[in-house]
Amino acid sequence: MKNKKGLTLVEILIVLTILSVLIIAAVSGMDPIGTMAKARDTQRKKDLNRIKIAFEDYFNDRNCYPSQGLVDMLTDVSRCKSDVFSPWLGNWPCNPGDTPYSIVIGDDENCPKWYKVMTFLENKSDPQISDQGGIGDGVGIPLNYGVASENISLTQ
Repeated sequence: MKNKKGLTLVEILIVLTILSVLIIAAVSGMDPIGTMAKARDTQRKKDLNRIKIAFEDYFNDRNCYPSQGLVDMLTDVSRCKSDVFSPWLGNWPCNPGDTPYSIVIGDDENCPKWYKVMTFLENKSDPQISDQGGIGDGVGIPLNYGVASENISLTQ
C-alpha cells in the first residue's frame, strides 16, 4: 500500500464548508446590526449628557440657557463638530451621521429658563426609553430619548 502525503480536494472542501458554517453561526449569533445600533445609541446618550453639562455651565455664567438664535446655530448641520459653543463645549456633537440633535428652549427667546435636547434611539429595548414614550417629533423622526433642565420634564 502506498502512504498518502497530503489532503485530497474533497477533504479540503469539507474542512472549508465546516469552517464557513461555524463562522456564519458565530456572526449571526453576535447580531452585528444590533450591536452597531447600540453603539450609536451609546454615543447619542454621551453626546446629550455633554450638551446638558455645557448648557448648565452656560446657565451658571449667564443666568439663562442659550437663546433661540444660538440654538438655531447649534442645530445647523454645518456646525457639527465645530467650536460653535466654545468655551462651554469644544466640538459641538451631532447624531451619528452628522445630523443635529433637536433642541427646544423656554418661552423667552432671549433668556430661556429651560431646555430640552432630544434624539431617537434605535434600540427599542433600551430601558431608558421605556418610560418616556414619544417626546416629540423631530423632522419626521419620533424622538424617544432626551435630557432637559431640572425645571421641566421631557414630556411637558
